[in-house]
Amino acid sequence: MTVEEWRTKHKKCFFCEHCYMYAEHTALSTGHMCKAKMKRVDPSLPRPFCQLFKLEENENGSN
Repeated sequence: MTVEEWRTKHKKCFFCEHCYMYAEHTALSTGHMCKAKMKRVDPSLPRPFCQLFKLEENENGSN
């Protein structure tokens, strides 16, 4: 199984192009947000039923 296949099968917000990190109230704490759903997310949790998941591409164009 390739990395791309694994990430597509094990959908986590961390691998999704809609997930981004933002600074919270202090510079020491950060959170993650889903741009598509406009809600806070935990990028480590799997989202197996998320219909909006889109695998993020890395710098060299692969997943």
